[in-house]
Amino acid sequence: EIDLIAVTLLDDLIEDAYNGVYAPEGLDIGMLTEIAETVKGSGTLAPMLYKLYKTRLHGIKGGVLRLSEGADKLSEEASLPFFETRAGRALAAHYKETALHARALLLASGDSILSLFGKNDPIFQTLSPRYFYLLSMAERIADACDASYDALGALASEYALPKVPQCPRGYEYAKEEALFKTLIGDTDKMLKSIFEALAWKNEDLAYAFSASARVSRSLYLLFAEFEARFFAEKKRRAICDHSDITNYAYTLLLKEDGTPTPLALEMRDAFDAVCIDEYQDVNETQHRIFEVISTERNRFMVGDIKQSIYAFRGAVPDIFARLRTSFPAPEANDTRAVLYLTRNFRSEEPVITFANGVFDFLFPVVGGSIGYREQDRLSTFKTRDEKHLLPTV
Repeated sequence: EIDLIAVTLLDDLIEDAYNGVYAPEGLDIGMLTEIAETVKGSGTLAPMLYKLYKTRLHGIKGGVLRLSEGADKLSEEASLPFFETRAGRALAAHYKETALHARALLLASGDSILSLFGKNDPIFQTLSPRYFYLLSMAERIADACDASYDALGALASEYALPKVPQCPRGYEYAKEEALFKTLIGDTDKMLKSIFEALAWKNEDLAYAFSASARVSRSLYLLFAEFEARFFAEKKRRAICDHSDITNYAYTLLLKEDGTPTPLALEMRDAFDAVCIDEYQDVNETQHRIFEVISTERNRFMVGDIKQSIYAFRGAVPDIFARLRTSFPAPEANDTRAVLYLTRNFRSEEPVITFANGVFDFLFPVVGGSIGYREQDRLSTFKTRDEKHLLPTV
């Protein structure tokens, strides 16, 4: 019922926007319709926008307001060098990690060839111009990622893999030689994929940021009015959903300045301990509620940033990441502490090894925001009970 009411209200609001009944400065309903690849009156724009509102904004205190703040930030970033923007910094970190990872693999393979077969190995001799060129280029890409988007683009224009003769026909490759040859080709493809993604000029990027700011501003103006109408209609019908309950609880427990209300302090005194599991999936509203009904000495939060999969319904894993990077180790004798649960009793060794390898590669890319440490790696403590093994036929 609530979803049906919401889509109907949103459809009416879109109609009002088209007819000029609701026409605040900055709202471009035609642009939103074009982006949605639909036309006025088709009946598909309202459900699509409501899904966006429901999964990304509803139930998050100030969720709609963040669109306005995002529009301001995007407008500001339109005038910045790309690698100084949020998206640019993330992309530069990814490209740098990719280039260094490719270089490390290729270097290890080359060292293996030299140690096993020496520098006169026919495969190494044939491919060595490409080998040394790729090692150098990967390192230069990493350095360019620390410099600027233009510096990386300059490397793209000069990239040219040296021509080499064909490897000896009919030659029987050792396993290490075959891997070396494959890695030469794979590294070339990987570096080219980085350069191919640099097709946008600086003016194109600036336009993209400005256009995104206009979209964000339009969404804010539309959703702000929709939220007001939606709330009024739910109040008139005396109905609410789970996110409303969370927001009502927030209003009851926190004052305008963010400090606890008398009710929150009363609840805080009633609890000896407040234990919350899956903390990587809370949102800012839930986090603030937990904070005001507990203290640093009696609030116990359990979570795993690797298991955060609910961003589509409002989870903000950054909250848990922020907490774990700010809390000291137990030996600091503080009121707060981080305890690492590294022993895994559920999974087999190959699963743990694979998981550690994946996150060892992925998490350093985002820098210090997650604070990935050696203690985050898991160790297998699962024992195999022989009587529970399946029989071998």
